[in-house]
Formats: sequence, structure tokens, C-alpha cells
Amino acid sequence: MMNDSAYTNHPEELLNLHALHALEGDDERALQVHLDTCAACRRSLALKLQIAAMLGQMVEQQPPPAGLQARVMQAVARAGTQPTASGPPVRHVIARASWIRLAMPVAASFFAVVLTASLVMHYFTVNRLELLEEENLALAERLTVALAAAAQEREDMGRLKAANHMIADPDTSRLQLEPMGGVDAPSHGVLLLSEDGRHVMLLLAGMVQPAQSETYQVWLMRSDRRVPIGSVEVDASGSATASLAPQESVFGFDWLALSTTQDTGKAPTPESLVLRTRITPGRTGR
Repeated sequence: MMNDSAYTNHPEELLNLHALHALEGDDERALQVHLDTCAACRRSLALKLQIAAMLGQMVEQQPPPAGLQARVMQAVARAGTQPTASGPPVRHVIARASWIRLAMPVAASFFAVVLTASLVMHYFTVNRLELLEEENLALAERLTVALAAAAQEREDMGRLKAANHMIADPDTSRLQLEPMGGVDAPSHGVLLLSEDGRHVMLLLAGMVQPAQSETYQVWLMRSDRRVPIGSVEVDASGSATASLAPQESVFGFDWLALSTTQDTGKAPTPESLVLRTRITPGRTGR
């Protein structure tokens, strides 16, 4: 039996033996008394029991040798016929004490190795999870970009389809957009108008890309009014296709123009105009 001083601190050796179900008698009772007052040892014992259970599951179960049950029963029968004493033989007590002294350091070393292996596995598992999370974030970002590109492509295809429809429509008016810098300016385009002037399609080329986050503003103009009806985004090649639906018929105005003015609350200045075309009443340019 361990003396009282063995329980002054945390009895790791006895905890290890208890986890292996190798502790009994006075030592087990004394350890139980200590566990009632020591939360740290209770937590340590719970962890050791979990590790022991995991190790037990890792070992493949083997069937007992043939005839083991018969040999055990014979040994029990022989022991029952021998005279009993008031207590166990001294040699048994000495052997048990020697076995416990030898088993304690072995069990402690065993649990230390298992605990270290568990910490190492936990470290690598956490690192792997972090790497997987980073890969998932990168994949989600690439997927978002791909979906945005696909949506833009569908939108562009829709505009081109609408432009082809308007071009094929015999009632569509076609007007040439003239560059404000003269005939030698690279910017040019075509304006397609529906029969009622409520649907506008712009086909542009040779446009200079404006500053980032800026677009070309489309205006309807006459002597007493300047009305913004939408904007046009130009791609890297200087081309653009835009479909606009003004609230008023285009045929109620004299000019349609594109400007670099970003503030739609102010009328465009002549210097900001890039392309324009004159609108004549009714269908023109067919």
C-alpha cells in the first residue's frame, strides 16, 4: 500500500495503473479518496481512460487458445481443495508488490509516449485543416470570378442577340455615330432605333477606355433639354454593345450623344462629347 505522502501531489503512477485496470485493494481505495478532492487528477484519469480505450480498439481481438477454459476450471478446482489461511501467502503479497513497482514506471512511460503521439497527431491535423480551409477559400474565390465571367458572357450574348434582331428588323432605323474629333478620330459606332423610338441599341468600336469605374454617359439632347438615358461600358479592345430603353421616344429629341461626363445631374459640356448623331423625325437611315 502506498503511504499518505504518495497523495500529496498528483499520483500519476497510480492513475496510469488504474487506467489499465491494474490497481486494486488499499491503493485503489486510497486513490478514489484522492480523486474525490482533486479535479486535476479526475481530468487526467478521464484522458488516460480514453487513451486506453482507443488502444484497446486498435489491437485486433484474438480468440483464446483451445482448452484454456478447461485448464482454468481445473486450476480453480485444485485451489478449492487446498487448505485456506487467514490471509494470502506472504510470497503472493511480495510478488504483487514487486509487480506493481515494476509496472508503474512502465505504465507511466507508456502513457507519456501515447500522449506525445496524440499531441503530434493533433498538431498535424490542425495544420492540415488550416491548409484545407485556405484551399477552400481560394477555390471559392476562383469560382466566384468564373461565375461572374460567365454571367458577363451571357449578358454580352444577350445584347448581341438583341442587336442582330434589330438589324434584321426592316422597321429599325440605323444612324451613324460621328466622332466629335473629326473623321480621323478612331471612335465610331452605329445607333439602332426601334420603330417607336423607345428601344436604343448602340454598337461602338475604337473607343478609348475611360478611367477605372467610369463609363460613357448616353444623352438625348434638344435646345431646351439634356436627358441622360444610360451608360456604356467599354472593354479592353475599345468595343461596346449597349441596349437602352429611354422613358421618352428618341424621336422627340434632336441629338443622341456620348460624353465622358459622370455627373448625370449636370448637362454635358461640348468638350466632354465623344460621339453624336442627329435624330430626324420618324424612321431614318434605313
